[in-house]
Amino acid sequence: MSDIPIRTGVEAPTFADWLRRQGYSKHTAESRVSEIERIKKAYPDLDSRIFAGDGNDLLREFEYPLEDYRAGIRPRHKVAMDGNWNTITATLRRTLRLYIAYILDTQPGAEQSFISSLRHRIIDVVENSRPQVKITKTNLNSAYIQPLIYRLQSAFPDIEWKAEAGVKGKAKDKFDLIGVASFGADGKPLALPELLFHKPKESNKTWLVDLQPGMVVVIIEFDNANASQTAKKALSRIALTMEQNIIYISAIYSNDNSKSESGKVEVKKYDGYTNDIINGLNGLYGLEKIHSNVIIY
Repeated sequence: MSDIPIRTGVEAPTFADWLRRQGYSKHTAESRVSEIERIKKAYPDLDSRIFAGDGNDLLREFEYPLEDYRAGIRPRHKVAMDGNWNTITATLRRTLRLYIAYILDTQPGAEQSFISSLRHRIIDVVENSRPQVKITKTNLNSAYIQPLIYRLQSAFPDIEWKAEAGVKGKAKDKFDLIGVASFGADGKPLALPELLFHKPKESNKTWLVDLQPGMVVVIIEFDNANASQTAKKALSRIALTMEQNIIYISAIYSNDNSKSESGKVEVKKYDGYTNDIINGLNGLYGLEKIHSNVIIY
């Protein structure tokens, strides 16, 4: 996966060609094409719904909590399945997310920009990087965040990534993981400042990022399912990036609270508030702001 693709006046590539350009193997691309054909049989209006900006609602139909699988509750989507519902649904969801990114990248008239496409492709890496072991606060960094940074750097080399970084001249709050890029009006990457990330003192362990207006900032915050924690982080991160385009991803991992119905309801409620705030800011001063929630347990 290399440069972020942009729409041009030439004929759009096929889904398989687009996947190959993103770095996927021929075998993987063929598998994804086969999977999207399965989805289209159940959703004949798939393309028109994506064009109308309904991609996120479609993705929600393919959400499948592990407890639902264990309880024998069938997924909400309409695709016929013969086999492990959990594995099949996860694969279909990933393929659908990639297909949405493909449409947004290549089809004139799609209702969103390349930043939205970028969001879907980043989430694909985030979801596909989940370790086989259970994620806890103790092993989160070694088992998940550090391998994820490597994969993000490989997939998106035009974005500079750093863990545990604060913002120069602002509050001491630190992003769990931040990616920073700059793009021209044509969507092509621009050079970043030479000292984008720096440490004020050699002894200082915290990196500071020099954010400039109009930059694209990818924020990935990792939290156990604690509503007060996720809400505080969201408010802080939104305030720190008022002058930037942002892709804000809340990656939630399991704890005792996430297993209770009340805990899930609280997290979902405050995640909805975060989404409402970011949607309300989207488009203000010509800036794009997008929020997504990813469950990594």
